[in-house]
Amino acid sequence: MTNQTKETVIEITRSLIIENGTDTLTLEKIAETAKIPLKKLNKEFESIEQITLALTNKRLTEQETQSKKIVALDTPESFITLLRHDLKLVYALERGRGEVYPK
Repeated sequence: MTNQTKETVIEITRSLIIENGTDTLTLEKIAETAKIPLKKLNKEFESIEQITLALTNKRLTEQETQSKKIVALDTPESFITLLRHDLKLVYALERGRGEVYPK
C-alpha cells in the first residue's frame, strides 16, 4: 500500500467517524469507501484500532508542529494563542468522543 493510499484510508476513517461515530465503523466500510479491496486494507491495517491509532498519531503530530510554529512567533500574544490552540484539542478529547479532529 502506498503512502498516499494509507493517507486516504486515514482521512476516510476520519470522515466516517465524524459522520457516523465509531459504533458502525468497520474495516469493510472503510475499504468500500476508499475503493480498495478489503484484503489490501488488511495487509496494512489489521484492525480498526490500528487505523484510529494512525489517525491519532497524525493529528498529534500536526498539533505539535502547529504549536512549535506558534511558540516560534515569540510575541506577547503567542502564549495565549498557544493556549487556545492546545485547549481546542483537550476540549475535543474531553467531550468523550475521543475525537482528535474537531469539526
